[in-house]
Amino acid sequence: MNKFFILSFLGILLFSSCTKIEELQYGEKRPFVIYKSGMSTTSPGITRLRSGELLAVFRQSTSPRSYDGKILLSCSKDEGKNWSQPDTIVTTPWDCRNPSIVQLKNGLILVSFFQSRYDTKRKELNPIGCFTVRSFDNGKTFTAPRMVANNGYDWLATSNRILELGDGTLILPAYGKKAVETTTALVVISRDGGETWKEIHLIAKDS
Repeated sequence: MNKFFILSFLGILLFSSCTKIEELQYGEKRPFVIYKSGMSTTSPGITRLRSGELLAVFRQSTSPRSYDGKILLSCSKDEGKNWSQPDTIVTTPWDCRNPSIVQLKNGLILVSFFQSRYDTKRKELNPIGCFTVRSFDNGKTFTAPRMVANNGYDWLATSNRILELGDGTLILPAYGKKAVETTTALVVISRDGGETWKEIHLIAKDS
C-alpha cells in the first residue's frame, strides 16, 4: 500500500479575517488539503492575489532530498476550501527547491526558489543559485527561470518570499557561501521590479 504525502496548511491566520466568527472560533485550527500525491510534496508558499484568489506553490519530487524536484502551482477561488489540479511551472535538469510566491503592487507575480546540482551517483553537491520566474497574467503562464546574480559568492539559496518596500525596491532573503568562509545570511536587492538583482548586502556571518 502506497504511503501518501499530503500537502496542507492551517487556515487560522490566513482565513480568520475572511471567515464569520461562528464558523471559525478563536484558536481553532483547520487543515485544508491542497494536493495529495504518492510523491513527496513539500515547501509550500502561498499568496493572496488582488483578485482575492489564493495561489500556492510547492515542490514535488521522489523524496524530500531527491534530485528531481520541480515546482507546481495550484489555485483556490473559495478561501482555500478547494484547489485546482496543480500545474508544473518550473522543471529543469537541476533540483528546484523551496519556492515562495508574491504579487507585487503592479500585479506582477514573482516565484523565487533555488536549484541544486547532484553528482553522477545522485548525491547532492551544493546549490547553484537563486532563481525567479514571473507571471504577468495572474499565474496563468510563467517566464523561463532567471538566475539572481551571485556577485562573488560561490552559491546562493533562499527559503523565504520576496519583500516589496514602499518605494518598489524588492528584497530577496538569501544565504550563501564563498570558498573560504562559512555560510552567511544575506539580502539581494532589485530596484527595477525584479528585472535584475545587482546588490547583495550582508546580514550576519559566523565568526
